[in-house]
This record gives sequence, structure tokens and C-alpha cells, in this order.
Amino acid sequence: MQTAYHITYNAGRIFSYSFAGAIARLVGVQSTKCALEVVLPAGALIAGLFLIALGLYLAGWNRAIAWIENLSQYI
Repeated sequence: MQTAYHITYNAGRIFSYSFAGAIARLVGVQSTKCALEVVLPAGALIAGLFLIALGLYLAGWNRAIAWIENLSQYI
């Protein structure tokens, strides 16, 4: 009984990750069809701003992204 549980659990997990990867791939392919010269710089800007905010948060200088940490209590 334990073996069947582990097999079905891991098969479901593998399927879920495969499905999520396929969706991410689809979004990636679609983003290359649109204005890629706009998408990539915007993503880089958002990532850069987030890293700066995270550095300030970890240094204790700013609590602007504390709401992200608070989201973990609902997960």
C-alpha cells in the first residue's frame, strides 16, 4: 500500500512540474513573438529594483517589501 502511495504521489508531482514547465515555455515563446525589445528591459528593470529593495530590507534600512515576507503566513 505504501508503494502505491509513493508511486502515485511522485507521478503526480512529476506531472505537475512538467505541466508548469510547459506553461512557462508557452509564455516564453509567446513573449518572444511580441515586442521582445520592450519585455526584456522592463523585466531587467523590475528585477534590478527588486534586488535594490531586497538589499535595503535586509540591511534594515527600509521595510518597503515586508509585505512579501508577510504573505508566507498565508501559505
